[in-house]
Amino acid sequence: MMAGIRNEVRWTGTVSSDWSDASNWTTISGQSLSNRVPDSLDVARIGDTLFVNQPEISTDEKINVLRFADTKAATITFNGGSLEIVGSGRGNWSSNVSHIINVNNDTLTVG
Repeated sequence: MMAGIRNEVRWTGTVSSDWSDASNWTTISGQSLSNRVPDSLDVARIGDTLFVNQPEISTDEKINVLRFADTKAATITFNGGSLEIVGSGRGNWSSNVSHIINVNNDTLTVG
């Protein structure tokens, strides 16, 4: 991957709530525009487009940045999986939208 080019992958939840299903994601920028599950080099964008299914994490996942937006409120639920955010969690709001990360007994690591 070239320096300075980071893939941004948007949650669409088109097929299901399964975070690890590439059909639930749309790659919107970066070097590779094929749809895929975001990885440790990617920005995962949630809430910047309308979607039906809320994301659920049941496997071990690693992303670079988790970015929330204000088009749709999101609840990320952990169900036997984990999420490691190697960079940061961010948000971009201009309206009153709340997001929830329901970790249950699983693991969320940031930084």
